[in-house]
Amino acid sequence: MEFLREAFQAIPSAASSGTAAILYVVAMVAWVLISWRVRRNKNVLKHIEKLRPEDRLHGLEAEMGAAHIQVGLSPEQYLRSRIHQYYFLGFIVLCVTVISLFLIAVSNPTRPMNGPFKEILDKTQKQNEKAALIATMFANDSEGLWEAADNTADKILKLDPNDHRALNMKGSVAFYSGQYQRALEWFEKAHAAAPEEKEYAYNLAFAYVEVGGYQRAIEDYMKLKDATPRWSYNAGRAYFHSGDYKTAKALLEAVPTSYYQGRARVLEAAALVGMTASENSPEVKKTLLSTAKSKLREAADADRQYWRAMLVERKNDIHESYRKSIELLGGTSFIKEVLSVVSG
Repeated sequence: MEFLREAFQAIPSAASSGTAAILYVVAMVAWVLISWRVRRNKNVLKHIEKLRPEDRLHGLEAEMGAAHIQVGLSPEQYLRSRIHQYYFLGFIVLCVTVISLFLIAVSNPTRPMNGPFKEILDKTQKQNEKAALIATMFANDSEGLWEAADNTADKILKLDPNDHRALNMKGSVAFYSGQYQRALEWFEKAHAAAPEEKEYAYNLAFAYVEVGGYQRAIEDYMKLKDATPRWSYNAGRAYFHSGDYKTAKALLEAVPTSYYQGRARVLEAAALVGMTASENSPEVKKTLLSTAKSKLREAADADRQYWRAMLVERKNDIHESYRKSIELLGGTSFIKEVLSVVSG
C-alpha cells in the first residue's frame, strides 16, 4: 500500500518528465489521425446516403477503395462500424497514455516534481492558501479580533507582498490602535498597489488628517470629489482641521444629520464657533454661537448615547477624533447647557 501511495503521489512528477513529453506527442499524433479518419468516414456517410440504394456500394468502393464489405452489412452500417472502431482506438490510446504515466511513476516513485507542471501546481496551491487567509482576515475584521486580522495580513503578505487587501488591513489595524503615522505608511502602500480602489484613497486622506497633513488630505479629497454625503463630510472635516472653518461649514451643511450619528452637525457647530475668532461684529458672533448651539443639539438628538460618550464622558472613537471639536466647543458659554441635554 505504501508503494502504491508513493506511486500515485509521483504521478504529477512523471507527467512533467521528458519521457511523458514524448508520450504526449505520440498520443497527440494518434488522436489527430484518428480524428481525421472519423471525419472522413462521417463525410462519406453523409454523401453516400444521398445516392440511390443500388448505387451506394459502388460509390463506397470508388471513394474509399473498399475491396469488399462484410457480408450482411450495408454501406451505411460498414461506415458506422468503422467510425466506432476509430473511437475505440482513441480510447485505447488514452488508456495506454495513462497506464504509461503510472508505469513511469512506479519506476521512480520518489522523483521530485519539476518543470512547468510543478510551477502551475505551486501557483494554484499558493492562490488557494492566499484565498483562505483573506477570508480569515476579513472574518477577523472586528473589534477584539484586530490582532488576529493583523497576523493573518502578515501571512498573506509573505505569499504576496503587494496584496492590497492585506496592506489596507495592516493600515486599518494601526489606525484603530492610534498609530496614525504607521497607518499612513500602510495606506500609501495599499493605494499604490490598487490605485483604482476608492476606499484606499479615502483611508489615506483620512490618515493624513490625523498626522497633520491637512493640505495633502484636501488635495486627495478633491481628486475623489463627488456629490455623496461621505465626500462632503470628509472634505469638510479636512478643511475644519486645517483651520478653514468657512469652507468646512459650507461642505458640512450638505451632509444630512442622519449621516453617522450627526457627526457633521458637531463639526459644523465647532466650525461656527471657530469662525467667531475672526469676526469683529458682536451681533454676528452672537448669531454664529446661536446657530452652533442649534447644530450641536441636532447632533445630540440624532444619537444621545453616542454623543454622551463622546462629549460628556470624553471617550475615544477609534475611527475618528473629536479633540479639536471639543476644544472649540468647550470654551463657549452654551456648551454646558447642550451637554446637560445630551446627558439627560
